[in-house]
Amino acid sequence: MTPARDPREALRAFAVPHLATECRPVRGGHINETWRAGPWLLQRLNPDVFPEAESIMENVRAVARRLAERPDSRADLGLVPTADGHWWHTASDGAVWRLFRFIAGESLETAPTPAHAEGAARAFGEFTRVMSDPPLPLRVTLPGFHDTRLRLEALAAAAHRDTAGRAVPAARVIDAILAEHELACVIPALLGSGGLPLRVAHNDAKIANVIFAADSATPVAVIDLDTAMPGTPLHDFGDLVRSMVSDSTEDADARSVQVRHDFFTAIVRGFLAGTDGMLTEGERSLLVTAARSIALEQAARFLTDHLAGDRYFAVRVEGQNLQRARTQLALLEGLTRDAEQLESIVALAS
Repeated sequence: MTPARDPREALRAFAVPHLATECRPVRGGHINETWRAGPWLLQRLNPDVFPEAESIMENVRAVARRLAERPDSRADLGLVPTADGHWWHTASDGAVWRLFRFIAGESLETAPTPAHAEGAARAFGEFTRVMSDPPLPLRVTLPGFHDTRLRLEALAAAAHRDTAGRAVPAARVIDAILAEHELACVIPALLGSGGLPLRVAHNDAKIANVIFAADSATPVAVIDLDTAMPGTPLHDFGDLVRSMVSDSTEDADARSVQVRHDFFTAIVRGFLAGTDGMLTEGERSLLVTAARSIALEQAARFLTDHLAGDRYFAVRVEGQNLQRARTQLALLEGLTRDAEQLESIVALAS
């Protein structure tokens, strides 16, 4: 068994030449721990966030295999087996480790140009098309992950418990999010009734999960597959808008948030090109609603974690998750204010 959180010991479990390679921590991401080890990327899945890590890795392996088989899809992620032929390694603390080939390129937190936004959206649109044609049989490893109704219910429960004593200062933000219950119900209700088709989605489709070629708007690979499972591409589109339509990061001052219509146009164009006619008219009609829903959902998630004492999303200072929630709420307000114009952009897109 590998000692807990020891990347060098974990690396020895995999079928790679075990040279004296330094493992350097890679910053970024809220959940898992990552190290660069020469030509490899080593990750420790957070067992508190992913208690069913082995099921998640079965999904990751299936997705990686399909990507490797399709010459028209994004780059093979190069998942490396262990020395005994498995696709992940379990340490003594129960945490799951995996090893990928390092993919050279650039990772971004925001989209610097509309071309980058279009490229990322096309990559995720292509991802869901490749995984859904034919449908890849994946497990639902995180039930209710994008059920926005449940996210608002969790927020209300966290506010009632107030285990960290933070509810009163955050009362206005709590009330503003919970007031959007009607929006939260739209897509989950349609999925539950069969009004929307169930497809394979990435479910964390933000620009930070695309590797771009250096100094280019050309996407090289879609990464971070832990949330890939049955769902709807509407959630992927919504997350693309959430992560790219403003030039503000998740930690930015809410007053800096803006809805850039040229970036929204680029996202629509790229996502429709990537899905290549797969979306129904019903799905297309909900793209703006999906963007608003995901901004609401992420605001609820950040605020729920703030009220619970920052147990899920990593923070550098107390109050950071509250700030993130305010920023997402400001984005929701902007998307709602501009909804009619954004709907026109979708309607005109080919």
